[in-house]
Amino acid sequence: MTAPSVIVLGAGLAGAACAAVLAAQGCRLRLVAPAGGTPSRGETLSARAAPTLELLGWQDVLDPASALPGGDRYSVWGGPRLVRSPPPPGEHGGWHVDRRRLEDAVRTRLVRGGVERVVARATGVRQTSRGVRVTVDGVGELCADFVADCTGRTALTAAAGDRRRLDRLTACHASLALADEADVAAATLVEAVADGWWYSSPGPDRRLAVCYFSDSDLLPARISKDPAVWAELVSATSATSARLLSLGVSLAEACPQLASAATIVSPTPWDRRIVRAGDAVAALDPLASNGLATALWSGTKVAWGILGLADGSDAEIRRYEAAILDGVLNQLRAQVGMYGGEPRFRTHAFWSRRAEVLAREVRVATRAEAAGGGSAASGWIG
Repeated sequence: MTAPSVIVLGAGLAGAACAAVLAAQGCRLRLVAPAGGTPSRGETLSARAAPTLELLGWQDVLDPASALPGGDRYSVWGGPRLVRSPPPPGEHGGWHVDRRRLEDAVRTRLVRGGVERVVARATGVRQTSRGVRVTVDGVGELCADFVADCTGRTALTAAAGDRRRLDRLTACHASLALADEADVAAATLVEAVADGWWYSSPGPDRRLAVCYFSDSDLLPARISKDPAVWAELVSATSATSARLLSLGVSLAEACPQLASAATIVSPTPWDRRIVRAGDAVAALDPLASNGLATALWSGTKVAWGILGLADGSDAEIRRYEAAILDGVLNQLRAQVGMYGGEPRFRTHAFWSRRAEVLAREVRVATRAEAAGGGSAASGWIG
């Protein structure tokens, strides 16, 4: 079999993982993405990513500059008491990562390995009888046998009507510098409040990531413009405000940045010569902390799916499709338990919306799973 030509759109973890597998198999490859990268928001790379990192030979990219080994998880959830949850015996607590540095490291490795990087934004994709044509700003049209869409939530190749948005979750995030003398534990803290929940964790660069998650219509009008609004919100917490106070940092130092964190899923992980990975196929609630691990996993699976399609077989890509949709269903089921485990605010809009939407989606998906002989890929979404 002649190795196919592939354009990978997006140079985050999903795109980089996809490119690494394809390059190792001798594919003619272009990695197309604009300059810059995803800002760090205090993300956690789950220990579930370890097998994929080993497969890619990337264990060493988790160096002190980009990753801090995770510790215990603390939460104020389901009641007013602070609860400590250490990793299960013998299991790793994952890593708190500086996402921008981590992505820079893997992209640098790919380029040094011979992968062609096109630093520009793709604006359009169209399929022809012989392949795929991608329009790129300042470059023109690039042609390939296949496209791997790893463009994140924008999902360049998906039509607006093909993606299903389940909520309006928005992340208000900031990265706060810690004093040299501050003694911060490598722990994650999650705290439920009436209109959402707070997350905080240290990073590898002596900074504390703080994020407030709520629905876009429930956020105060000037939260991204007035530090006093941001600081007033955190003053209503118990453990989060105490942590900030103990570390000598204040949310009044900066306004938060806003980013969508909504759950968005697609019924079509692949369409002939276009295959989607990472958030381009399923962007899920960050409460589960599996987004980065899923991105790495899906990038590798998409690569093998493309290789199978090039060889005339859709078996691998169909397995990927089923795994993605089954994973979305499992995540929604887990969210029912996680959000349902907070009874204090069940009459508040943020919490009641999730109880209604998640229960409905799980019912629909479960019926589709049963009709399809055990797979949610039977047509639940869409």
